[in-house]
Amino acid sequence: DQLFRQKDDPATGNAKGTLTIVEFVDYNCGYCKRSAPLVQALLKKDQNIRYIYKEFPILSDTSVYASKAALAVNALFPEKYAAFHDALMSHSGAFKTNDDIALVAKNLGLDWDKIAEKAKDPAIESKLVANQELARTLNVTGTPAFIIGDQLIRGAPQRFEILEVYVAQARGKYLITSLSE
Repeated sequence: DQLFRQKDDPATGNAKGTLTIVEFVDYNCGYCKRSAPLVQALLKKDQNIRYIYKEFPILSDTSVYASKAALAVNALFPEKYAAFHDALMSHSGAFKTNDDIALVAKNLGLDWDKIAEKAKDPAIESKLVANQELARTLNVTGTPAFIIGDQLIRGAPQRFEILEVYVAQARGKYLITSLSE
């Protein structure tokens, strides 16, 4: 339940999808940023996936602030979470200041004052602590980390086809393909 059924977890894709994927993510993680377009492509191609993000800021103070802002967006404007998440992921390099994160929200037309206030909510801090405890239980020590079916995948997939293979395996369909090409 902690992994797949937390009502306050940001989720995208198909809410009634037959497969749920969970990703532990940090907005300053270069590997997370590299895998984000692959995830977007997967969700576009396979519209029967429910995708859950576990905010797991481990790299810096701006990572923590970005995760709190993302959770605040999810709480206040859940329909805008995906756009905010994608914009944070497409930001070049690490966030140097909290103002960089505010600018991303403002560029999307989001009410930054409301987001900044909600980010201070103790429930948001509790959510991050719960995600850290879950990660520790699963022995997730870095980002990105994916749970696809019963598989824990550490690190960014190198290619889209690798994600497809994990999805097929989770669904019990084994693709015969060469991943070394």
